[in-house]
Amino acid sequence: MSNKQKPRLSEDEESEVEAEEMRAVLSEYYIENEEYRKVICIDKQCRRAVEPWYAGTHLRNTHKVSKNIARRISESIRVGGRNQEGSNKGIPEDGTSPQEDLPVFDGFRCGGCGQFKARSVEEVEGHCRKIWHEETIYCMIERVRLQSWGGRKGADQRLWVVDEDMCSKSGDERVGENSKEESEVGSEVGNEMGSEVGSETGSEEWAEEDSREGYMMGQETERLKEWVGDDPSTWRWREAEWCGRDQMAGEWVVMY
Repeated sequence: MSNKQKPRLSEDEESEVEAEEMRAVLSEYYIENEEYRKVICIDKQCRRAVEPWYAGTHLRNTHKVSKNIARRISESIRVGGRNQEGSNKGIPEDGTSPQEDLPVFDGFRCGGCGQFKARSVEEVEGHCRKIWHEETIYCMIERVRLQSWGGRKGADQRLWVVDEDMCSKSGDERVGENSKEESEVGSEVGNEMGSEVGSETGSEEWAEEDSREGYMMGQETERLKEWVGDDPSTWRWREAEWCGRDQMAGEWVVMY
C-alpha cells in the first residue's frame, strides 16, 4: 500500500462516520419541538420552524449540507414517523410562554375581537375597517409580543401572543410568589382586624383620606356618565377617543 493512499473504511466504519456527521449537523441546526411536532432551525439566519418532511431539503438548499447527510436526516425523520399526516398540531394558545428558540417580536392585536393579530398596525387597521365597513370609525389596537412558526419576518401569518414573564421565572419562583401573595393577604386581614381596635385618631385619618379619594373618583365617574351614558363597558373606549389618531393609551393604540 502506498503511503499516499488512505486506508479504506469498512461499511460499519463508514456508517458510523456518517452517523457522527449527521448528529453534528442536527446539533448545529435543529431542535425538535415535540409538543407541536415541529423542527426549529436555530441558525441565526433562520430561527423558524421547518416542517419535518422538508427538514432535509432545507438543510441542503439553505445551509449547503451535503446531499448524502441531508438524505440520511430525511430518512431518519421519516422512519421516526415525524412527517406523517396529522403531525401538524397548529399553534399555541395566546398568553402561553414562548416556544424555545423562536424569536419574540413586537406586534399588534385587534382590541375589538381580540383574535386578529399582525406584525403591523396597518394590517390590524385594515381588519377593523373590513369588519365594520367604514373608514372613519375608530378602533382599538393593542401592542403585544408575538411569535410565529415563520419567525420574525416569515410568510406564516399564524401568530400567537406570548407571556414572556412565564419563562423568566422558574416554577418554584412562581409558587413562592403565590405563597408570598397569600401571606400578604393574610397580613392585610390581620392588620385590618388590628385597626378596628386602634386609636380613634388613626381611624379618623383613614376615614378622611378615603372620603377625599372617594369624592374625587365620584366626580370623574359623573363626568364620564354625562358624556357616554351609564354603560361602563363603553367607558374605556370612549375615553380613548380623546387621545386622537395614533395616540398611545398605555398598551393601546387608538385609530380613527
